[in-house]
Amino acid sequence: MAAFESSMATNDCIPGLKRLTIAVQDREAKIAVQLYNTGWENARFLKTKGEQARVPSFIPNDPICRG
Repeated sequence: MAAFESSMATNDCIPGLKRLTIAVQDREAKIAVQLYNTGWENARFLKTKGEQARVPSFIPNDPICRG
């Protein structure tokens, strides 16, 4: 089973997600969505763009994240 990460952040995502859902259902399978907050995992990426993570879990100088 393959897993992938996709965005549902904007309405632009709807057509692709609809195609995916139809393809899955055509094969009599189920589809589910797992929502999560990338939190500190995204801090390092945002830092490269000169931005700071805007999430409750962000801790400056976190020894685990090193974000």
